[in-house]
Formats: sequence, C-alpha cells, structure tokens
Amino acid sequence: MSLTNYLGCNFTLPISDEEIEDLIIVGNNFSSKYERENVRKHITTKHIYEVATAERIGLSLYKEDKKNSPHNYQKKQQYLKALLEILDSHLEQGDYCELYTCWVGEESEERNKELDQTIQISMFDMDDIEVAEKTLLTIKK
Repeated sequence: MSLTNYLGCNFTLPISDEEIEDLIIVGNNFSSKYERENVRKHITTKHIYEVATAERIGLSLYKEDKKNSPHNYQKKQQYLKALLEILDSHLEQGDYCELYTCWVGEESEERNKELDQTIQISMFDMDDIEVAEKTLLTIKK
C-alpha cells in the first residue's frame, strides 16, 4: 500500500511530464479509476488528480517531525510549498482546491474530520499545516 494525495480542483491541471523532474507530479501515480471515484465522498470539486512528490511518494507533513526529523520535515515543507505555488498560479480569486490524503485502498473509509484544515493560499504559516492520513486540507484563494 502507498500513501497518496488526491487533489480536487474546479479547473483543469496539466498532467506532469514523466521526463521532467518537478518537485510535484500530477497524474495517476498509485490509484486506479475505481479509487479515484471512491475519494469523491471527501472531495467536492469537479476534477480529481493524484499528486506525488518527486520521489514518487505521497506527501505527509506532521508537526512532530519538525523535532524528530528536521531534515525530512523541511524537505516535505518544500514539496508542499511547490504544490501551493502550482495551485496559486491556477486558482481564481474565491476558488478553492482540496487535498485529501490516505492510503491507496482506503478512499471510501471515514476521514478524521477533526483534523481537517482550511488555509488561505496568500496568508498562512507553513508550520501550522499538517498533511495527515485521512484528512482534508482545503486551500482557498
């Protein structure tokens, strides 16, 4: 099983070229069409993409990693920042995206709603964001 991130958008995102080494890869990395359909229970937007890091792994970010593994925490923050920059360039004022994180195969399971977060893309503290499994991060512009 792989940890994956599903990105819901109301606009079309370009699929990443596998030959180019971007920090964030947009495409169907681990999931099947069936799993992407199941994640609809958590995502309200028109389009759903799967995103992964340049290392071809799902993105997770936990506050305790800042102390336990500072190097990896900073690297994961760089990945999240790269994703947010992509979204900022596509989002219209007043629009939003949703990032749902789970293990492939667990898309239809209940999420940890108490851990869901909403951020404004132009104004947030990176240290306050967690990208945990079975949570939804809503990104607004």
